[in-house]
Amino acid sequence: MMSTVHVAQQDPTSMRPDLPIPLAPATSPVGTVARVVLGLREPTFERARKVTVIWAAVTAAVLLASQTIVAARYTSIVLGLVSVAACYVVLRVVALVTLERHQKTFESQWLTEQSVRLRRHPFEVISFRVEATAAMPHTGRQRFDLTDRHDMARLLQRQASEREAQMHSRAHIEFIYKPGEGDDFAVASIRRELRDIEFYMAERWLCRGLIRFPEANYGSRPVPGSSDQWWPGRLTYWFLTGPVRVTAVVAAAPPCMPG
Repeated sequence: MMSTVHVAQQDPTSMRPDLPIPLAPATSPVGTVARVVLGLREPTFERARKVTVIWAAVTAAVLLASQTIVAARYTSIVLGLVSVAACYVVLRVVALVTLERHQKTFESQWLTEQSVRLRRHPFEVISFRVEATAAMPHTGRQRFDLTDRHDMARLLQRQASEREAQMHSRAHIEFIYKPGEGDDFAVASIRRELRDIEFYMAERWLCRGLIRFPEANYGSRPVPGSSDQWWPGRLTYWFLTGPVRVTAVVAAAPPCMPG
């Protein structure tokens, strides 16, 4: 079924699969001190753990040396340094526990918020093809222009026929997103059965059709190729699951500028 909607202007570069997950903001003096102690600006907790282990190992080695190879007249000085280092190690451990607990709560909430934004965000469609399946081998592959009224009429007629006849062909939809600040647009694609796609008509003209994923979600993952394979995540990835809503543009309009 086709219905009419208003298409709101949105920033086309604000959503992508690999969003960097930020460090949870400090919400108390304890959190601020913990961040300073660990020197964290990003959720690099694996690195912070390794540095803490190194500090603990060096402190233990110096303590052992003070009891064996350090001259007696320097023992008190070395033990004083060991005490300071040991306190710093304890502070780092406490800071790690505190910030990791805070980050775990923050990451879950942040991913939920980004998932809501993702579900609302329209991406520009650059290609809409309907492909043959084993159930409909005679249909071949057809490309449809979502800004052409004649193509849309044929596409909607085909969808209605397939729903009525309980037939299944598959739509291959390519859309664009921006991988990062200053980068060129990248292309992503999804496949859905044509009969399951929800089509909407824009009340104003656009250069391209739009696609939204009202049940999409973000998950978290470590940075690819890094040794930091522990929680928490550093980047997102998206699940473009569930229904697909495509906004077609068939109103008469002036020609779009290239690019």
